[in-house]
This record gives sequence, structure tokens and C-alpha cells, in this order.
Amino acid sequence: MERIKVFLRSLFSGATHNPEILFPDRQETLSRKRLVTTGMILGLLLGVLIIIIYLTGSDYRLSAWLFNHRSWALLNITWWITQLGESFFIAIATLSVSAILWISSKRWQILSFWLTIVGSTALALLCKNIFMRARPGDAVLIETSGSFPSGHATIAVAFYGFITYLILTQARSKTARWGIIFLSYTGIILIGFSRLYLGVHYLSDVLAGYLVGGLWLLIGILLTERGVTISGKHDTGQTWIYQHKHIISGMIIFITAIFFAGFGLYERSKLTPIVSGFNPPQTTTIQIE
Repeated sequence: MERIKVFLRSLFSGATHNPEILFPDRQETLSRKRLVTTGMILGLLLGVLIIIIYLTGSDYRLSAWLFNHRSWALLNITWWITQLGESFFIAIATLSVSAILWISSKRWQILSFWLTIVGSTALALLCKNIFMRARPGDAVLIETSGSFPSGHATIAVAFYGFITYLILTQARSKTARWGIIFLSYTGIILIGFSRLYLGVHYLSDVLAGYLVGGLWLLIGILLTERGVTISGKHDTGQTWIYQHKHIISGMIIFITAIFFAGFGLYERSKLTPIVSGFNPPQTTTIQIE
């Protein structure tokens, strides 16, 4: 309890700290002020881009173009990609990551991680209920919630972005860090694209989801950096679980991967009648004005 009090008081203080290395080309410490400034600039630019896309009607033109260029093979691929952002799988994966952090004695990261996931999800749901934007009319999958913002895009940035941050703090090789960043960006972009190709979101929905997820990812990283500083070095302990943390973590990741495959196959079997009824447009197309 005392640690929590010190941690909360520190959030409003001007004390400096030495966070872990976040980016491969930076060996010096990264200040919270610079991180916040960068996040605000990127958020502002993304917000302006969303407004421009909405006002110019680019949403509908892109949606129509993707509809006219759908293929059965790519629909199957994007369907599997979009499962990486499904709420049920994210819930299981969140528990798995929390378990790995717990056995690794990284308790502050668990607090920040859950705050990032819950906060981003709650804000996305709130925005959906406020804007109540209708889904595109050519969706392959049946979705009942509002379209703006994309929940999958939101959780992609919040969940996979935070995991990327955790891995970057442990990676020592510059090549490895750049590879991790590349894989993370690619995965997040692919999840967003899958929502567009399946016809369940507009481009502005996906970008808005990135913005919401990025906001809470920034908050989560700042809390983690402050928490690690206040709590000091992690208590490694000599427990059997900690001593075998790599083996146990590998088992947790393996079980989570098996669950993802099983969950995906189960959901795929339910959606087969819907998706198999899709026929790529032959003579009928949507006009793009």
C-alpha cells in the first residue's frame, strides 16, 4: 500500500528518472516530456488526417474500391488476421501476459498493462455509443456495434504496442529492436487493413482506433516508467517459479497460441455459411465517384 501511495504521489512530481531504452537508435534516457510531446504531435496529425478523410468522402471511395477488388483467398487471410483483435482472444492473451509478468516479478507492468487495455477498450466503446456511426453496407461479417472508432484497431495499438514496449526494454541488440518494431507496426497495420477489407469499417474508423489506442498506450508507458523508478529494481527472489520463468513463460505462450488456433477454427466454422456465400463481384460493381 505504501508503494502505491509513493507511486501516485510521484506522478504529479517533477522527479526525474532513468527509463529503459525504448528505441533502437537512442542510447540516452528518454524523458517523459519528450515522449508526451511526440505523442501529442502524432495524435494531432492523425486527428487532422481523420477529419480530412471524413470530409472528402475518401472513406466511401476506399470502401467501394476494396469491395470491387475482393478475392476469396484474401478474405480468408484477413479473417484470420482480424481474429488477433477479437475481444475474447485478447482477454485470454491479456491474462497470459499478466501471468508472465507476475512470475517475472514485474508487478508494476501488470498495473500499467491492464490500465492500458481497459482504458482503451472503455474509451472506444464510449465513442461508439456517442457517434453511433453505421457500418459499411458491404460487410462480409455481421457486426452490431457502432463503426466509429474501430475496436480492433484500438486494441491492436494498446495490446500489441504495450507488448512491443515490454520486449524493447529487454532487447539489447539494435538489429533485434528494429526487427521487433517492424513486426509490431506490420501486425498493427494488417489488423487495421483486415477490418477494411472485410468491409466492417471505414478508413477513418481504423485511424481513430489507432488514435484511441495510442493515447492509452502512451499513458501506460508513462505509468510503467514512473512505477519502475519508484519501486526500484525488481525483486527477483529465489522461488522455483522465478528460476524457471523462461520455461513457464514459453509454456504459457504455447498454450495461448494453441487456444488462438482452436478459437479461430471454432469461430470459422460458425461463420462459414456467411463467408462462403460471398461471391467476388463479376459484372456488378460499386461506382467510385
